[in-house]
Amino acid sequence: MAVEVRSPIQFCFDTILKEARQEDRLVKQLVYTMLSAYTNNPINLAVNSPSGEGKDYAITKVGDNFPNQDIMFLAGMTDKALFHRQGILVVKNESGEYESIEDKIAEIDSKIEDYESEIATKPHDKNFRQGKRSLIKDS
Repeated sequence: MAVEVRSPIQFCFDTILKEARQEDRLVKQLVYTMLSAYTNNPINLAVNSPSGEGKDYAITKVGDNFPNQDIMFLAGMTDKALFHRQGILVVKNESGEYESIEDKIAEIDSKIEDYESEIATKPHDKNFRQGKRSLIKDS
């Protein structure tokens, strides 16, 4: 009795195709595309077909075999959706470079605390307090 020896990649195809039946070509394309993310030359794949053709099901079945941190499903989105994707919030500084908004908020909070501590040192000087409060609003 001969034992069939399958390659690991063929085992993956066979396993996925047990649930995504009759999607041989799409499953292979998806696996190769997703595996390319771990190479120096990753490739992109757009899966276009009419609604109800089972695209999401096959993509999900293949994607479930990859680490969650490496997979981001993008479906039914507008151009703006990529602009608002998950990640670190940033703002453009004066030199045109992006910096974390967390750092910028911490810097502003620090300035406000400094102004408030200065206000506390001169509680009876109305003009001084108004000037510092104006600086706080501008921060």
